[in-house]
This record gives sequence, structure tokens and C-alpha cells, in this order.
Amino acid sequence: MNKFYLDQLSTHPDLTAPNVLDVLRELSEVATLAVVTNGFDRVQSRRVRESGILDFVEDVFVSEKMDSEKPNRKIFDAALRALGVENREHVLMVGDSLSSDVQGGVNAGLDTCWYNPNHAENPGKVVPTYEISSLEELYPLVMEPEELANVGLKNRRHQL
Repeated sequence: MNKFYLDQLSTHPDLTAPNVLDVLRELSEVATLAVVTNGFDRVQSRRVRESGILDFVEDVFVSEKMDSEKPNRKIFDAALRALGVENREHVLMVGDSLSSDVQGGVNAGLDTCWYNPNHAENPGKVVPTYEISSLEELYPLVMEPEELANVGLKNRRHQL
């Protein structure tokens, strides 16, 4: 039963926003993107692959393989090391969970952004640097003005 459950779980990518691939495409033009996720590698790797986001991310860090789970800073430290990131001031942790994503980013000394499309109330125990309700709100958080002017243009990778 567990094998069946994991197989079924891995076939549901759970992309909650219909425009996520468009936003990732835009952001991947100007930033290095990566996924840090809790779960089993077999499940999460398939979900990421089938969702289509793998085309836009540098790497996927799954807790099972990393021997650490969010919100532990160890998984973030390992991911940042693997990506060659030395300056954490240039990193933004974006996630929909205050308790694992945002708290994990805070634990790792990163700026954080809570993706809150349903406008849930924050009980205040974990305070993100930013809060957004649509993914497009990420653009001004990570892009320079000249990059913002190019949003929507095709075939511009690394031309800035």
C-alpha cells in the first residue's frame, strides 16, 4: 500500500498557480533558481520533473538525499554550497509554508518571501521579509529596473 501511495503521490506535481512556468521562465533569465523540498527523492524528483519546472532550475535538493529537512538550516547550507553561493544577501527563499520554508530561510540567514495566494493570516511566530499573493510580485523583488522592462520578451537570456 505504501509503494502504491508513493507512486500515486509522485504523479501529482501540485503546481498551484497556472502561471508558475511563465514566472519561472522569466526569473531563470536573471537568477539562479533551485528547489529545496522535504520528502522522498523518488516522489519529489518525479513531481518536479513532471511539473515542467526542471527546465528552469539549476538543481533540486530533496531532504531524503540531503539528510536534513526544512526548516533545519543544514539543508539550505548544503544547497547554497552546491550552487556555489557565497553571499547570502543575494538569496531569496520563496515558499508557501511559514513553518518550513520561511522559518528555514530565517534559520539559514536568508531573506524570505511567503507566497500566500489565499491571504492566510500570519500568526506572527515567523515573520517573512516579504509576502506576496501572486507569483508576478517576485519580479520587482529580484529584478533590476532594466530587467523588469524586458519581462515578456523572448530569447533574451544573458543579454543584459
